[in-house]
Amino acid sequence: MNNNKFYEGNIATDLDEVKLPETVYKYRNWDNKEHQTIIKERKVFFSPPSKFEDQLDCRNSARFDLLTKKQKVDLYRFRLKEDNPTMSRQQARNDARKWAKKGPLNSKKHLDQIADEDFKEFDSIFGVLSLTANPKSKEMWESYGNVHKGFCVGFNPKVAFQYFGGGGKVKYVTQLPAIMPRPINTFEEQHILRVFYKLAKWGFEEEYRIHKTYMHQANKADRTVSLPTNAYKEIIIGALAEEKTKKDIVEIAKVALPEVKILQAVLKDETIVLNEA
Repeated sequence: MNNNKFYEGNIATDLDEVKLPETVYKYRNWDNKEHQTIIKERKVFFSPPSKFEDQLDCRNSARFDLLTKKQKVDLYRFRLKEDNPTMSRQQARNDARKWAKKGPLNSKKHLDQIADEDFKEFDSIFGVLSLTANPKSKEMWESYGNVHKGFCVGFNPKVAFQYFGGGGKVKYVTQLPAIMPRPINTFEEQHILRVFYKLAKWGFEEEYRIHKTYMHQANKADRTVSLPTNAYKEIIIGALAEEKTKKDIVEIAKVALPEVKILQAVLKDETIVLNEA
């Protein structure tokens, strides 16, 4: 999968051509020492999907159970020829019919095992950084900003995405799309449907999803990306942050990110206002 592409729906665009928000944000919890590194060390982490709060996120795998009899034959013929290029068309067709009739794709237990193994492999080599263009979302502050006691970091996407890689804008739907096995859906189509579609209940996130695919099982060091100071635009302190948190953020930012603007979120009725800190 090309890590330098940006997806909106099923349309792929080169990153240098896509229209991005002026600033993209990451909500964090200052009480979590790992979250502090986004300022202290200018590092971000690409999480494996197994760590997501949404237990369905990226677990939407190919639906072999939806295949018709003909599609099963076509699938087996495709895989047989893919694995054995010299096999004759007639032999592939005959073998495919036998496999379609008695093969493991007829077993729910086997299909469940395929889905489980597929996700484990995907999880080990795939990383996601979730961002949003909205720094004034009460739900985001409550869910990911330690109930307004945390902080939010704003990045310049034109700079940061050079280090982040590719990604896309998440589409929120009432039902996750059915992903079909190759060759019905291509690798790219499967990737888009799996990674950039989430259920409507998560729509408040307004997510811009950045991803990386690794050539091997990724460890913490692989998933950690360091950023230059000019990738940062602002730091927002939560409306209910304790005085010590405010002081710590300001003091650390002065050293690590001296040019970055620091803002203070303020709760006014049902809205959030950003003021100079």
